[in-house]
Amino acid sequence: MILIDTSAWIAVYRDRSGVCAKRMADAVGQERVATSDCIKCELLQGTSSDQEWASVLRAMGELIPIPLSADDWIEAARIFYELQRQSLTVRSTIDCCIAQLAMRTQSTLMHVDKDFERIATVRPLKLLRLDTL
Repeated sequence: MILIDTSAWIAVYRDRSGVCAKRMADAVGQERVATSDCIKCELLQGTSSDQEWASVLRAMGELIPIPLSADDWIEAARIFYELQRQSLTVRSTIDCCIAQLAMRTQSTLMHVDKDFERIATVRPLKLLRLDTL
């Protein structure tokens, strides 16, 4: 299963050439694609019209939802804590939540966000960086 982070979706939506969408489709292949409420929330926050809102909501509704559990929130806080202890900074607690979901479900996390690479230094996170495919 592949969990596609907000950063990868944004790269696809912003790329008018279609190159990022093709890279994503090629990388996903026949894999199942998952999302979370965190990712939906971040994407919806960035929409610029009711039409775009509806389009994003519809697209996210077609993916496998992975809910955050109470334990996931605690593990995400632990990730943030461990990074701080090593003087590594991530910009968002939500990124720690998304990383935790990927690890719990043994999913590959597709992204375009250096924070996940920092998280991978303290946790066994399987990453696939969209912009290097």
